[in-house]
Amino acid sequence: MSRSELSVEFTEGQGIVIPLEIRSPDGAITVEDLHAVLFALRVQVVRADEHVEDGRSVQRLAVCEFDGGPLRAPRKRAIVEGVASALSRAA
Repeated sequence: MSRSELSVEFTEGQGIVIPLEIRSPDGAITVEDLHAVLFALRVQVVRADEHVEDGRSVQRLAVCEFDGGPLRAPRKRAIVEGVASALSRAA
């Protein structure tokens, strides 16, 4: 899977719990892979929803730091880059 087929972004908000959206080719990434990557990045999944839209898997997650601190812009960038890199390798 190329990075162009994978989209990882925080969709809105600031603060403690932030929505994260991952779009990938349907079936390219398992929920287990995604949770393992986030756990390694010390990100906790609070809520998760997954569906298929236009032939692509869309995973919408509400995430937060393990320590309960707010997700600031530099940390959000690091999470997006880490998730995209790890999932590109896994797929």
